[in-house]
Amino acid sequence: MGALAVADRDERAAKLFVVAAKLQATGTAAATAEARALLTAAADDGSALAAFDLALLLLSGRGGPVDAAAGLGWLERAAAALPAAAVVLGGVLLFDPARATEGIAWLRQAAAAGDASAFWLLGAAHLRGAGVAADAGQARVLLAAAAEAGLAEAQLELARLYVDGIGGARDDAAAARWERAAAEAGSAVGCLRVAERAAARSGGLPHAIPWLVRAAEAGSGEAAARLAQLYTMGREVAPDAAAAERWRERARALGWKLESE
Repeated sequence: MGALAVADRDERAAKLFVVAAKLQATGTAAATAEARALLTAAADDGSALAAFDLALLLLSGRGGPVDAAAGLGWLERAAAALPAAAVVLGGVLLFDPARATEGIAWLRQAAAAGDASAFWLLGAAHLRGAGVAADAGQARVLLAAAAEAGLAEAQLELARLYVDGIGGARDDAAAARWERAAAEAGSAVGCLRVAERAAARSGGLPHAIPWLVRAAEAGSGEAAARLAQLYTMGREVAPDAAAAERWRERARALGWKLESE
């Protein structure tokens, strides 16, 4: 294929990808189905981005029926060029014992390109022995790389290893630092853990409440339920029936089953 033909193909693929993205943004089933068709054409023209988007549609069943085999095929084509696609492919394959080692290879490729999520998934794989021999020490190293890159999930997992002394010595101070980092990044779980540490200290409950609020606002039904209980019981904080009911409603909305119900 000549250079001009390749350029024309790439331009056509780019245009199809943009139109497909706009169709998906509408959120309608018909538009998403049309996007599938356009992405197929763009992926056939060699667009890795189109192949990645198409794979996600096929695997999730958006815009048409689920087609796992075709989805994985397009995902593999995209993964050859896109670290993000390699991470998704690697993560999917980790759940298939027969292909977990392939998943590790794709994750290592993405990690070599600097993808933080790849380090996180590799750490989890080493921790659980998925596709590789279990190695908690190596898991710590990999999770630390992802945590340093700012990935909240890795920060929380690393904190747990420090708390439990898995893969190395216990280090509660390090665990607290990583939990705080995840909380400041907006993680509901991170906010809840910071709140728990504050509440465990004598007179620390007033310092825990702002973190519980942040956790509840970030989607933690457990945090909302704890706030409701605190304002109901009025220990270390003034009782506030209106606030208690407001947080109970928030907990219910988040699917949390209250002990009194």
